[in-house]
Amino acid sequence: YLFGSWENNFLDWCSQDAKKISNFLQISWTNFANTGSPSSELFEWETYSTNHLVAQIDSKIELKPYNNISKIRLLNESKITYE
Repeated sequence: YLFGSWENNFLDWCSQDAKKISNFLQISWTNFANTGSPSSELFEWETYSTNHLVAQIDSKIELKPYNNISKIRLLNESKITYE
């Protein structure tokens, strides 16, 4: 979805909302690269914090609670470079 290759290669396997999701991801990634925040007029992207809300990107883009702290901790720790 991010690079738009789904249109040429995977159109038959994508949902009818594929274009909307692709557009959202492309705008969000571009904004993040330019400003450090993926937020746009389409969606106000909150920083993950103690409220445990994450963005669910589907036919409807919304913040939803995610309380699996062990997975979040694992993802964060996977970014650490061990020497």
